[in-house]
Amino acid sequence: MTMLLVRPDSGRDRGQSTVEFALIIPLIAIVLLLAVQIAVLGAAKVASVHMARDVARVVAIDPAFDPEVGPLDLARDSDRSNDLSLKVEILPASRVGQLQICVSVRDETPPIFAAFAPFLSDVVLVSEAKMLIEN
Repeated sequence: MTMLLVRPDSGRDRGQSTVEFALIIPLIAIVLLLAVQIAVLGAAKVASVHMARDVARVVAIDPAFDPEVGPLDLARDSDRSNDLSLKVEILPASRVGQLQICVSVRDETPPIFAAFAPFLSDVVLVSEAKMLIEN
């Protein structure tokens, strides 16, 4: 007795995996681009926090230092100088007779991929650092 095995519908599902792959590729690409955008925003936030802390440290040591004129004008030296703003204020501290420096950095980071622009306008990252002025 001879058995003949016949696979039903063997000709119809030949390209199914190719079609599924073609349908899922745009979704995978969008997820990867979003991951890169989040990484860029994270790096920009870390950079603005470090900038605020560095300027506050320099001004706390030498209150006569003017970050708008001196070599620490990082916003002007940057290639994105229109997107960065640096604000330095001297405020009274909680301790009597002491002053503190408050440095605020505002960074507008544009989307890295033009297709995200309608959904994700310039993200504004604001970082602050406060330090007591050393006497």
